[in-house]
Amino acid sequence: MRHPHPLKESAAIASPIDPTAPMRPGVLGPLGPAQLTCLRSWRKRGMHPLFVHLTPDTGTPGWPGIPGHYLAIPRDSLLTPDGRARLIAFLSANRCDGLTCLGEADAHILRTLEMDLPCPLWLPSAASLDFLDAKSRQAEWARACGFQVLPTWHADKTLLPEIPAEAYPIIARPDGAHSVDPMFKIRMLPSQEALTRWLDTFRTLHRPVLLQPFLDGPNLVIHAATDARGEPLVLTAFLVRRKFEGVTLTIEPAPLDPSLRTACAAFCRGIGLHGCLHFELLIDPRNATPWFLEVNGRLGGTTGKVYALGFDEPYLLLQAHDLLPPPKPLTLAPEGTVVTNRLALMKLLLAMARHDPALAQDPSGTPRTWRDLLTGLLLWRDEIFQRADPGCTLWYLRDWLTDRLHRKNR
Repeated sequence: MRHPHPLKESAAIASPIDPTAPMRPGVLGPLGPAQLTCLRSWRKRGMHPLFVHLTPDTGTPGWPGIPGHYLAIPRDSLLTPDGRARLIAFLSANRCDGLTCLGEADAHILRTLEMDLPCPLWLPSAASLDFLDAKSRQAEWARACGFQVLPTWHADKTLLPEIPAEAYPIIARPDGAHSVDPMFKIRMLPSQEALTRWLDTFRTLHRPVLLQPFLDGPNLVIHAATDARGEPLVLTAFLVRRKFEGVTLTIEPAPLDPSLRTACAAFCRGIGLHGCLHFELLIDPRNATPWFLEVNGRLGGTTGKVYALGFDEPYLLLQAHDLLPPPKPLTLAPEGTVVTNRLALMKLLLAMARHDPALAQDPSGTPRTWRDLLTGLLLWRDEIFQRADPGCTLWYLRDWLTDRLHRKNR
């Protein structure tokens, strides 16, 4: 049953909302696999989803099958009065029941607009977003909740820690979404000299970068949905055996150790983390120790892949916000079922064919072999290509190609 949010006077519409009508959930962001998954999941369940498509321009074609429930708007315009007015008018006219997004920057923007929006935000609270923004703060809280955390150093242009030579190579990560300029996701550094040279390339360092020993092992991703008190409704683990360019290349179901379940619950409960989120851990290839890396308090880069395994995170998001009955036990794909993104997989294969030297500095999780990856190209499930939904698949590909051409011509 729909639970409509009372509209504010400034965004009133002519006719009242019918509580028996299909729900109208909304998602804001670029057209990535996770946003596509939200639209697919909600439409498959009989809802009328809305998509606020953040684009480089307003000429992007709309989503097939839902005329009137699509808005293309440049991201920068959300910070202008005209852009905010367009967003509010779109959400009001289409009677949006609630809005979510994936990017941390987008979440902060929406929180600043919250009082003017005609619908609730299905996002962590502003306090939770601020807490999670600092990865160093996450690590301290994770250790207190029972997670194991790798040795960690902090460095900037004026602070160079004494790192033992045997600890190299090390991995560097930013301590927050806007803590460095230029921004980066992950960087491998082979020596103290390389670290010093690299730090000198930054224009801005608002916080020291985080440094940890490099371990080229698989990742464990634990997806969760929590209620308003931070109490987990669902905790499900997935194994990432293969990575490329710092992100997940393949994922598959995995067992969840009871001690990790307890630690995850304590983390969420302790800070009142509400909604859908995921923990990222690194499995030590030497002894299988699961090391805590970070928590993302939102839908994320693996949302589309776990959806292909039976974990319907966009639907769980509505359940976490009391818009649907509590979730029943999930039926996941059998153990050993692997999901990938074939576009990323083909990009990796092309890089291997060119003997791209950057691959030597790119943690892979599992050694890359032609036989393994070509077999996967044929047999693994895909998060984008779905026979039952060719229209959205073609729409995504068209947008993907348009975006690549736009970047190339800049």
